[in-house]
Amino acid sequence: MVYSRLIETIPKSSGLTRRYTRCDGKAALHADRLFVVDFEAMNQGAFSMTSLVLPHRQNKDYLFGKMSFLASLPRRSPYASNVVWKRMKAYHSPRDLLRTCGFYPADSRLIPPVVRRFLETGQDNARAEDF
Repeated sequence: MVYSRLIETIPKSSGLTRRYTRCDGKAALHADRLFVVDFEAMNQGAFSMTSLVLPHRQNKDYLFGKMSFLASLPRRSPYASNVVWKRMKAYHSPRDLLRTCGFYPADSRLIPPVVRRFLETGQDNARAEDF
């Protein structure tokens, strides 16, 4: 059994403090897909389901897929989106990873071309030079 933890962070804006949501869940591999289901740990409000495609042999850093989420605040609104998971090779702590989270402009150079293309089109048209 594989356990997962999803930590959503929303940066400070207009005087509000940074907000975190922590979801614990389980992951399973089936038919070349990775499925992850998470529930909010504290008040059982949020729920997410993520389906990721196993990477091509030339891609060792990214998993591409779809995520459906039922938000806990403010109105328990559902949504779905394309999602990219990146392998983090070197970090000191989960807190260090959370510090790198934030909002990036769509044209930011910090977003790799393969990630930008997938988020815009939903297509993983990966090329060798992307990795």
